[in-house]
Amino acid sequence: MLISREENLSHVTIKMSDGTLIAASLHLPQGDGPFPVLAIFYPYRKDDFIGASTAYPRTFFAEAGYATLLVDIRGYGSSGGPSYQAWDPREFDDGYEVVEWAARQDWCDGNVGIWGTSYGGAQALGIASKRPPSLKAIASIYGAADIYHDFVYPGGGPNGLGAAAWSAFVVALELAPPGLQDPAGQWLDAWGSRLRRLDDNQISAQLWPAHPTFDDYWKERVIPVEKIEVPSYFMTGWRDLLCQGMLDAYDKCTAPKQLLAGPWSHAAPDVVPDAPYHWLDELRQWFDRWMRGAPADDRPDVVYWVQGSERWCSDGVWPPAVTATVSHPAADKALAGHATDLSDPYEGRALVGAGAGLWYPMGISFGNEFDQGADDAKSLTYTSVPLDAPLVLVGTPRAHLDLRLEAEGDVDLCVKLVHVDPQDRATLITSGWQHVRADGEGKRRVTADIALFPTGYEIPAGHHYRWTVALADFPRLWPTPGKKRIDLNGATRFTLPVAGEGTAFTPPAPPTGVNRAPWMVSAEPICRINRDIVKNGVSITAGMKAEMELPQGGRMRIHHIVTAEMREAAHASAAITTQAELELLLASGEEIRVDTAGYATPGRRHLTGRISTGGRTLFDRQWTSLNGKPVG
Repeated sequence: MLISREENLSHVTIKMSDGTLIAASLHLPQGDGPFPVLAIFYPYRKDDFIGASTAYPRTFFAEAGYATLLVDIRGYGSSGGPSYQAWDPREFDDGYEVVEWAARQDWCDGNVGIWGTSYGGAQALGIASKRPPSLKAIASIYGAADIYHDFVYPGGGPNGLGAAAWSAFVVALELAPPGLQDPAGQWLDAWGSRLRRLDDNQISAQLWPAHPTFDDYWKERVIPVEKIEVPSYFMTGWRDLLCQGMLDAYDKCTAPKQLLAGPWSHAAPDVVPDAPYHWLDELRQWFDRWMRGAPADDRPDVVYWVQGSERWCSDGVWPPAVTATVSHPAADKALAGHATDLSDPYEGRALVGAGAGLWYPMGISFGNEFDQGADDAKSLTYTSVPLDAPLVLVGTPRAHLDLRLEAEGDVDLCVKLVHVDPQDRATLITSGWQHVRADGEGKRRVTADIALFPTGYEIPAGHHYRWTVALADFPRLWPTPGKKRIDLNGATRFTLPVAGEGTAFTPPAPPTGVNRAPWMVSAEPICRINRDIVKNGVSITAGMKAEMELPQGGRMRIHHIVTAEMREAAHASAAITTQAELELLLASGEEIRVDTAGYATPGRRHLTGRISTGGRTLFDRQWTSLNGKPVG
């Protein structure tokens, strides 16, 4: 073991059955042990970026008597071997071996759990589906079990800003040397293996456009959640892109399970301004129950937040019992309780979507809604009369669209549910999409059943709800090319999941006065929306700046931004640019700088990566793919 300057934190290596060395950081509690172990698996570098993000949770669990094992998955961070393509199920085979290795160590009492957020949440589900004998319980936070539908092609259309942001940042992390330089020089072997793979055009996101449909590439990445036998905790956020995926996984899981759904967007619930929640203590109770034999608490199996009325509710099942309330589009942008003879024409507008919130995947909350007025003005809209009483929605709103379509190519049908107050301020409740592929006919009838993202939301009496239909949602989705037109039929129906008041729940409040980012020196989110009135265009930027001090010595500085821009008159002008700058000050005093710059349009991906030190270039590479096929 290589001991860092942080007390009780050790660097360990784990030999896989094929000889590959997997690196992990072991954090032991005070005392003699042995201890139950909580493992976490990521491709995001245990010794700097994800180490900083998980430093407080690992300390929290250590103080609760758990050893924690933060693992760099194969080919990332300090781990050896070439990595697999993202979300390759072979990563879970490594996880199985790590779980069983941990259970055999003298500091482990034989009980292992797994938790993780986002990619780490998917790892928890995937490894659990392999059924390692020593695994006793898991927790998946903002995870995903079907990466095609949940992330890369939500609704069947290609993810825009979120996927571009993730790809460019991950490549920058891959280019940087491991944050911990072990005396044996394993870090050089790991770095070299990674650079050779990158030099061979193996960047996952650049290959995704070659698989626009749910083909075998994606099917083999679906996690069989139904095979999980250990107790499983699921947490999601109403504003998170992976919300539907988490609830689908919860539904498929037949093991003992609990669900928490808040108003969040991919950020830790104890650092958000809306509905802060002491999720770590809830996880501790979950693992205590299933790994230590503690008695079950009185926490209901399902806890969810109701936006609008700003309250927590609980139930024994998801979704709670609801009544389906159906309406149809009517003349004068109204809603009727029966089908109508409406035929409502609409020419597709490109600049719809900027008000829908940003899904930025690096753990910073940008998903909360902006004013929908500008987007609504470019969409078909159908608004209810003022409500006589509050309307509580819990579950999945649905739209059955019946329309005539005239388009030159593929089309995205985009439906939104909006809350409209008496001052006509429009707030997004939820959205849903369906990608309709061209079939060679210019004009045709299309019916589409669209499940919007699940939600919990209360609309007050005297307010309205509004359904909107459009053919774009940029930058959340890439725009489809060419002109497009629909005529919406009055047989279209919109369905609301109307619930009762629900059972009130008092959540655990996060403790105050706690440093939840002990490695961080500074952190600053970036979020800008600029509208070009002259060119009728929009530019949307998200990102972050951060600096962290590393326990092994040295520092890391990060500056990451992603910008999506487009003009109304030119769908083909849609582009997403990315920039990532990493400055890694090693414990030896050497400073390594990594720069990546990306440019993407529909079907095209261009990325440059450069490593330098002291003004000298160590690595310089450009990657290009056209429709997912590498060039050069």
